[in-house]
Amino acid sequence: MRRIGDGLMAKQIEAIAARARKKQAQHGENMANAYLEHMRHLHKMEQEAWLEDESGIPPRIARMLITGEVDVDSWPCRSLRGALEAGNRLVGILGPPGTGKTIAGAWALYARRCAIDERTLHDDMAPRPKAGLFVTAHRFTAIAPWDQIDSRPANARFLVLDDIGREHRDKRGQIEELMFHRYDVDLPTIFTGNMTQDQLAATYDPRFLSRLGEIGTLVWAKKVLRKRKLQ
Repeated sequence: MRRIGDGLMAKQIEAIAARARKKQAQHGENMANAYLEHMRHLHKMEQEAWLEDESGIPPRIARMLITGEVDVDSWPCRSLRGALEAGNRLVGILGPPGTGKTIAGAWALYARRCAIDERTLHDDMAPRPKAGLFVTAHRFTAIAPWDQIDSRPANARFLVLDDIGREHRDKRGQIEELMFHRYDVDLPTIFTGNMTQDQLAATYDPRFLSRLGEIGTLVWAKKVLRKRKLQ
């Protein structure tokens, strides 16, 4: 026999159970969020160690990236981001000194590392490919002849080659060989240089610009962002 109040009691029990389920779900969500924050913190620490020890990015710029001082909305960064998002595999940033070319290249490499970490955030067992490498053209060509050089720049998943054109004339063939090799194996490359497109064409093998026109583009940085100190 159903008594008066049974329906009310059933509703109260269901309400209590619903609150318990909601609280349990919220607790689980809070734990999941706490885990994600923990993983983001670990990734941040790993990113800082990578910037300082493995990336090849100059220490001054690495510190700027760590502290968030890089203006990602500057013209070179925005233009470079657009060029990469458009699918270009070879991007040159040209312009006079102090226009943010090196910082833009370093930022692109750092952003790639952050994107890799974000994709693997929900699965700490997932493979994490290496982000890439930053190297100056002068340092690259000063190491040894092409057939004896460190293979990391040649085979890095993503390469930023900074300040081309400053290497010795006798070493320019190494820059060309590096670019041709990366073109052949379809590895994305960013390069920077204090020159115009005409100077680029006059300095390197015509095949360089041919490949650039085929798979890449040029970004022109013209606004001086770095103020030089007077001596």
